[in-house]
Amino acid sequence: MNLWAKELLNEDNTEDFLKEDDFVFMMHQGYMFWYFKINEEENPNVYSYFEGDLKPKDRGKLKDFLAEYI
Repeated sequence: MNLWAKELLNEDNTEDFLKEDDFVFMMHQGYMFWYFKINEEENPNVYSYFEGDLKPKDRGKLKDFLAEYI
C-alpha cells in the first residue's frame, strides 16, 4: 500500500512525505490513507492523508484509533 500512497501523493502534486520507516496500513478508494512510523514504540501515532491535504494529520495513538474503528 505504500506504493499506492506514494502514487496518490504524486497525482495530487503533494510533496512525498512518506519515509522508509512509514507503514501504510489502510487506504480507502485511492484518495485517503493512514500510516504509522515503524519504530520501537509499542503504540505509535497514526497519521492520515486525504486527497487535497497539504500535509498529514496526527490521529492519535494506534490502539485508540483501532478501538474507534473496530
